[in-house]
Amino acid sequence: MRSKGKNQSVYQIIRDYDISFSDEVTSNEKDALAIAEEILGDTGGDAYFDKDKSNAIKRSKLIKALPWNSKPPIANDIKEAQVILDKYHYGMNTVKQIILEQLAMLDRNPKTSNILCFVGPPGTGKITIFAAIAEALGRPKATINCQSIDSAFVLNGSSPQWNGSDAGMMIKAIVSAGSFFAAVLLDEIDKLGNSNSGPYSNAESGLLQLLDDQKSRYVDHFLGVPIDLSGILFVATANDENKISAPLRDRMQIIKLGSYTVKEKEEIVTKYIIPELFAECNVKPNELIFSDSAIKAIVKSDNEAGVRRIKQLAKSAFAKGLYLIKMNDLVDPLVVTDKYITEVLKNLDSTMGHQKIGFCL
Repeated sequence: MRSKGKNQSVYQIIRDYDISFSDEVTSNEKDALAIAEEILGDTGGDAYFDKDKSNAIKRSKLIKALPWNSKPPIANDIKEAQVILDKYHYGMNTVKQIILEQLAMLDRNPKTSNILCFVGPPGTGKITIFAAIAEALGRPKATINCQSIDSAFVLNGSSPQWNGSDAGMMIKAIVSAGSFFAAVLLDEIDKLGNSNSGPYSNAESGLLQLLDDQKSRYVDHFLGVPIDLSGILFVATANDENKISAPLRDRMQIIKLGSYTVKEKEEIVTKYIIPELFAECNVKPNELIFSDSAIKAIVKSDNEAGVRRIKQLAKSAFAKGLYLIKMNDLVDPLVVTDKYITEVLKNLDSTMGHQKIGFCL
């Protein structure tokens, strides 16, 4: 370490160490941890110092919290990935094929991938597709809500010399996931906010910086430490492609998710939603039986593109069934019919849609 003079500021120490950073990731780790130890040693770890030292303590703790020892995930077999995708989603064969092709690329090099952006109406399964991709690759997940990013500083950190400064959402996502090889969801990228604080604080410019091809030396403004983000798998979602700027679209592969047909919704309710409810509530299949007429009534109740509201209705019907079984000490299976679903819908309408789902949901 470099020696420091008696009156040398903490930030001068930081700048001195930054100068010595190597292009190698391992050197970044070594120097970053050295900075953290130096700052903590200089302040004694106390939090009652002035703003500069208080920020230095926060900064050093974040540097040490970064997952420097994270390793690339062991890639799953493509056939296994297909099983995982089918477990989450019915149909969508073209979308699944594109995803599997990307996974095949990642199998060869975990730092090589296009940024996939799933575009579609609410309830069409964008987030669950992301979850399936993360599971198929064995990567921990983290989410960045783009709607809450109103400036580049929120995403990429603010100067430690400012009051209330902090690291950006990208660094916090990495710490949360515990890996430099995490799958990071850029949720609702079409709702990315903007700030009037000047051109350099623009939220979109901050995201473009993050998604730039040269991600091996990404620097959060609060930490000031070069970090390799090339192992991060970014996946984005959006409701409206037209609200995504051209520069952002150019950096992503747009995959459009269309509306489900009535037949597809019936299959989703039968093969995915209802079995999921049985598993969540530890209910045996012979305790509660959904008839074909009930499935059709659930699907007919809503004409949205996705299945979000249909799933909520199925949960409400399931909760009512468990209530009746418990209150009446039923031994024989309770059969859910279309009339049963109609009654549940009336209850939902009478409470303006704020039906409580039940203790196990």
